[in-house]
Amino acid sequence: MAGGCEEGQMMKTARAIVSVWVVMGCGLAAWGESRVGPKGMPADTPGEVMCEILRLYSAEPRERAFAAFRLGGMGTEAAAAVPFLVEMLADGGNVERGPLGSGVQCGGEAAGALVKIGRDAVEPLIEALKDERVRGAAAGALGQMGRHVRTERIIALLEDEEPRVREGAAEVLGGLGDRTAVGPLLASLGDEDAGVRAMAAWALARVRDPRAVDPLIERLKDESPWVRQRAADTLGLIGDVRAVGPLMEALRDGDGGTRASGARALGELGDRRAADALLGALGDEDERVRAGAAGALGKLKEPEATQALLGALGDDSAQVRMRAAVGLGEQGDREAVDELLTALEDADPSVRSTAADALGKIGDRAAVGGLRALLTDEAAEVRGMAAWALGRLGDRESVEAIVGLLSDGGLGARDPAAAALGEIGDPRAEGPLIAALEDVNPGVRSSAALSLGKLRSARAVDRLVQKLQDAEEFVRSEAVWALVRIGRPAVGGLIGSLRYPDWGVQYRAGRALVRIGEAAVGPLIEALGDGDWEVRRNAAWALGEMKEERAVEALVGVLGDERTSVRIRAAEALAQITGRRFGEDAGAWARWWERERGQD
Repeated sequence: MAGGCEEGQMMKTARAIVSVWVVMGCGLAAWGESRVGPKGMPADTPGEVMCEILRLYSAEPRERAFAAFRLGGMGTEAAAAVPFLVEMLADGGNVERGPLGSGVQCGGEAAGALVKIGRDAVEPLIEALKDERVRGAAAGALGQMGRHVRTERIIALLEDEEPRVREGAAEVLGGLGDRTAVGPLLASLGDEDAGVRAMAAWALARVRDPRAVDPLIERLKDESPWVRQRAADTLGLIGDVRAVGPLMEALRDGDGGTRASGARALGELGDRRAADALLGALGDEDERVRAGAAGALGKLKEPEATQALLGALGDDSAQVRMRAAVGLGEQGDREAVDELLTALEDADPSVRSTAADALGKIGDRAAVGGLRALLTDEAAEVRGMAAWALGRLGDRESVEAIVGLLSDGGLGARDPAAAALGEIGDPRAEGPLIAALEDVNPGVRSSAALSLGKLRSARAVDRLVQKLQDAEEFVRSEAVWALVRIGRPAVGGLIGSLRYPDWGVQYRAGRALVRIGEAAVGPLIEALGDGDWEVRRNAAWALGEMKEERAVEALVGVLGDERTSVRIRAAEALAQITGRRFGEDAGAWARWWERERGQD
């Protein structure tokens, strides 16, 4: 017994020594500036994971956010971090600018990490629905974890005795978007708690099932204005014309928020029967209603709506002026150009920004001078939208000024500037766009890749190939698109990527080669003889996907490859191309192919 106690003490001491070693390895600053250290960390937590858990407790929001981001990147290997990330959901610390983007919140990064960790996070998040501090964030995370969350498990929570848990469950079901939840959510529209009824209406908006239309119309008379607003919003999103009359009636509701929701919903429905009612709503005392009506009238594209929206550009409310500018842009009427040019000088940056966007959509070059002036606006989003509008107008004289925005401190300027340069298509932008592929923000990298594809930049191939391993999926997708658009000059770099150690990069490179088509056929056939077995295997796969008959003879030769996986891919490719199935029998394939050629 005594020996056992001594052994237990020795284990505790060893674990303590290991913990101190890991803390030192993570950097004293992360721990020394910690607010409150983590408790209950398993002793067998991998060192890398432990380091990031410690950083979750840093005094610096940036450090906490990056730690959560890195834990998410580890996926299931970071399961030990789940309870600490759940706790972090309540962290309201903000990161103003950095690699994660602009305005990143620590709690949001924690939620994203939990989603990436997956199955091991589900039950802790369901339990967190009972905690009012993190309920909303937990529900949002669960709603993004479809394949890991059993819908029936969440439906059962709609019967929980605690209203806020029922509300959280409804939010999760909305995120999951599973139609099997429609019946239970319709029942929750009659819940005794207004918060639950409102969230059920929101969840039904995500599912968009027509069975919800009549019950939601009934909720337009709910005693709670919050429920009435949610019901109106959802009816607009479902898009069933049965709701037009009831929504027009909602424009006379005693609650301004409900009237505003009714106006927005009528805009979503796009039914011209609502035009007169919406024109009347432009005179409502509540700015939210006027703004909703302005946005809706822009979508209806009625002739009389243009004059009404031009008048709304002079409204006392910036929100109304902004929505009027958006509506005029959607209508595309050149009659609005002069008034929108005046709106470029509005005191509110959101109005200047939307007016610039509207002018870009209308496409009248009379707007170029006013838009160029906004490239030096004090607000980043205005500079960016002016660049985007000039891009749509194809203004080559603005290229150098827009290139300058790629190094702008404001994300709101860099991202649209990168996109605008692709629209203009001037080769002077090629070098700066290649540099922008390394921007700290994934949105900028994505836009730069897209624009380089539009420029068909052969110079960008190597850097675009590198982006096939970008941390963000949408950046990788745009890199693939760009390489396909570049075509033949990209083939060599893509074939080289077929040997990359990451399977995802191999797949994306192979998929790009398939989409390039004819220009890739010869190099792929040649790659069947490459010294790297992964290149041979992936080349065989690509040729099979292309159903390329010119590759048959070379693929038959590959059936003698020393690597089993290469032979299997070659046999599968031959079956895809020919419709025949001789497996890995090289002799059978050779005899069949000889007969086929003889018949030709």
